[in-house]
Amino acid sequence: MTYEPTKVDVDWMRKLVASLNLHGVWGYKDAPILFQKTGERSMTLISAPVGDPHVEEQIERNKVVMRRAGIEFEDGRIAK
Repeated sequence: MTYEPTKVDVDWMRKLVASLNLHGVWGYKDAPILFQKTGERSMTLISAPVGDPHVEEQIERNKVVMRRAGIEFEDGRIAK
């Protein structure tokens, strides 16, 4: 997938993460994807179905936007 976020996308993500309290949760209204703020500049994917191509594409796009915004992304669905 080749996805180039706009400046608006990146600025929006920075503002979103800044507005969340530590451990605050953000998710999509139209998709079962949830992220949790785990640090001042880090977000963890805490819930999303595995194997749904539409959901996986949305997650990948968010990873790109977060990376461009200087926000660390972690996939919390992966067992450590």
